[in-house]
Amino acid sequence: MESVFVTGTDTDIGKTYVAAGIVAALRRRGVYVGVMKPFAADVATRGSGGEDSAMKGPRPDDAATLARAAGEPKDLESLMCPYRYAMAASPFTAWMRGGEPKPDIGHVLECFEELDSTHDIVVVEGIGGVMTPILRSYAVADLMADMGTPAVVVCSDLLGTINHTVMTVESCRRSNVTVRGIVINSGAGHPDAQRYDRRILEQDIEELCGTRILGFIPHIQSESSQAAAQEVGRLLDVSQIAGR
Repeated sequence: MESVFVTGTDTDIGKTYVAAGIVAALRRRGVYVGVMKPFAADVATRGSGGEDSAMKGPRPDDAATLARAAGEPKDLESLMCPYRYAMAASPFTAWMRGGEPKPDIGHVLECFEELDSTHDIVVVEGIGGVMTPILRSYAVADLMADMGTPAVVVCSDLLGTINHTVMTVESCRRSNVTVRGIVINSGAGHPDAQRYDRRILEQDIEELCGTRILGFIPHIQSESSQAAAQEVGRLLDVSQIAGR
């Protein structure tokens, strides 16, 4: 079973709930799932203390949602989310403009490899989109390539999503990242925004991107992130996502 990397066409597109949904669905099948959020931004409180400060402070919300979905113990926090930034920005911007610790890609890969070696599968959630910069010449797409994980791309059904989705898939392929498929999240964006017809959107994405649709997520109202993750998981073709 191959670990997967959940990325998206933008920030706030629903990556966390799709990733948590994949985790929930796999756990129902008896799979031992690990989770990872290598970089988290806009963390309200950080510890202080130089280079170690990225490892301190409360667990970010996205990472907490993933950890709860996986039932992971708190002592794996430093592996699950090694870099946590107070600034609401890319890792590159947080480092260059916000005085945050410089990302150490080697350390991130070591954390992933340790999780990957101790779980049946690891579900990794990215930050922003595939070209979000981590270092000056190193983006999320490069991290996926170095991890060797296929991508699950989350997009919206808003007008303009065809452009964003095609560019995301092409960026993955240019970086030698396999795209496992697309998840359409209809809960992204303002409720009154103009949206594509679902049938037409699915047909267009499959034809233009040459990849399958793994699920369509309607707007979900839930009292807890765990309940939402369970509901999302039931809407996804997990056998195609995880190769099982």
